[in-house]
Amino acid sequence: MPPCTPLFIDGRNVESPNTFQVKNPFSGQVVGTAVSASSEECRAAIKAAADAFEGWQKLNLNAKRDIFLKAAAIVATEKYKNLIMTTSQEEVESAPYWGSSDWLGARGYLYSAAGLIGDLRGDSFPSATVPGSTAVTQRRPYGVV
Repeated sequence: MPPCTPLFIDGRNVESPNTFQVKNPFSGQVVGTAVSASSEECRAAIKAAADAFEGWQKLNLNAKRDIFLKAAAIVATEKYKNLIMTTSQEEVESAPYWGSSDWLGARGYLYSAAGLIGDLRGDSFPSATVPGSTAVTQRRPYGVV
């Protein structure tokens, strides 16, 4: 039986009898199933994201950077390399080099995000569009979108 991907709401997996098939678009083969969210589960996910945002916006920049670095280190492991490459091939019939590219890209994006965290501290710099002007950045979270 193919694996079933549950919903992930408020830090926990949520199972449901309402599922749909995940098919490989090239072969049409069913490679898994996924839980279909109800309206109530969608609202619960939105609330959980909003609640998590409250904590995230209060974290200092070093703590945020460390979270991205930890995620990058996890993605860099052989376990996740194999998972990403295998999933890429099974679900979309991609060539092996695309799976490798997906893995390297995910790792790279996480490291890049960690490196850019310091830019959120608020800074000023010469404007790139208005000569003689200074642009000022401020750290302002947007919330759940």
